[in-house]
Amino acid sequence: MNRWILALLALLMLAACGSGPTRVRSEPPGLLLDLLALEGNQARIVVLLHNRNDHALAVSAIELRMLFDDEVLFEQPWTVNLMMDARGRERVVLETTVRASAAKRLTALESGDQPSLRYQLQGGLELADQRDMPLDRTGFLHPVPGQPGQFR
Repeated sequence: MNRWILALLALLMLAACGSGPTRVRSEPPGLLLDLLALEGNQARIVVLLHNRNDHALAVSAIELRMLFDDEVLFEQPWTVNLMMDARGRERVVLETTVRASAAKRLTALESGDQPSLRYQLQGGLELADQRDMPLDRTGFLHPVPGQPGQFR
């Protein structure tokens, strides 16, 4: 009886080893806001994209909207030609014009009127030969010490 149990366990272990790792194919990329630099009504947005898939992604466009509560700072699509390696990371710099009313909230943040500002980034990536992938990220902005107009 013990031989049958040992043989069955050995067979199960062999089958488990032969199945190999699961390949990740349809995970949306991770998005992280690295920097928001504001000068007047112009902004430079630096985002970090992380391809969580086991295959490369060809990104042809990025569309982002940044909100403070329900107030829109910017909303814009950008054309990019970006090839993200499997499990790769890319730093993307985007420039846009911001809405003055929302930019005032960043000025208040920088002057110390509030300790942080909650934001939400929404949008998506347009991928070549694949379905578009949504992006959604929330977090808090803080002024970068000693660097006026810059927030992380």
